[in-house]
Amino acid sequence: MRSWLLLGLLALAGLLLLGLGSGSYHLSPTQLWTALRQGPTQGAENVVVWQLRLPRLLQAALVGSALSAAGAAFQSLLRSPLADPYLTGTSAGASLGTALAVVLGLGLGWFPLCAFLGALASVSLVTRLARVQQGVRLEDFLLAGVMVSTLLGSLVSLLMVLAGRELGKLVFFLLGNLSGSNWPLLGWCLAPLAVGVGLLAWNAYALNLLSLGEELAGPAGVPVEKVKLQVLLAATLLTAAAVCSSGLVGFVGLVIPHLCRLWVGPDMRRLLPLCLVWGAVFLLACDWLTRLSPQELPVGVVTALLGAPWFLSQLYAQQKARQC
Repeated sequence: MRSWLLLGLLALAGLLLLGLGSGSYHLSPTQLWTALRQGPTQGAENVVVWQLRLPRLLQAALVGSALSAAGAAFQSLLRSPLADPYLTGTSAGASLGTALAVVLGLGLGWFPLCAFLGALASVSLVTRLARVQQGVRLEDFLLAGVMVSTLLGSLVSLLMVLAGRELGKLVFFLLGNLSGSNWPLLGWCLAPLAVGVGLLAWNAYALNLLSLGEELAGPAGVPVEKVKLQVLLAATLLTAAAVCSSGLVGFVGLVIPHLCRLWVGPDMRRLLPLCLVWGAVFLLACDWLTRLSPQELPVGVVTALLGAPWFLSQLYAQQKARQC
């Protein structure tokens, strides 16, 4: 694990430096070092580094870490490597909140708040639908998440028709977009990220036992319903913070936990820190690729173009292995 973690940290540092220096306004290593050393003072290089690129890169790292950690939590809790952070209706609720903000004519500053409130409302509805007398049934939670996502997705489509001239702004947000990152938005996302990661770290051992089955975790002393609710809350906070700040960025929470599990196994105490680092690395690399194009691409498009073929290749390899 230590070697993979160290390699991830080195890649993270390298991508941060690469992202700070590259773009439409190229900076040489000397210019970059001078701008970093002087701080956010006047000057074109300083403004580009401190006000434009550094918030964006840190936002990409946080979003990648959040989605990857949430994906690892859902895959462990639901005992399925195909589980995804967006299964809970979080993304659909955040999309609906953003669409409402656009249709009502609210400014860009309202987008994160509306998206966050929509995400929390959606997951609250899913949890309420899945609750039975003994607690939350995970099978019903998945089914309710799919149904609520479908319903809210249709409402988003309706609002897109009503958006008029604001349609382009809404579509670009829903495709995954990091170009609107700034320091206030970055600070706003830190609190749910810290709470979500803290809850997952606190319940890592219990989640390991719970992944073996509720019938085994209960006799081992795990408060099953309490752990499930805390893990669901943590993963929802992480996903909502990512979606409300950067739109829908797919496949990060599906591919990175699956890849890290191949490296270190299913133990959440090892898997969680590795997912945090490599999720940030993956999204930083995708963000760098978006800026190579003459017209900047939404980062969600790049993550899908990279993540989907890789995951399909893994499914094909597993199928061939089972046939042998």
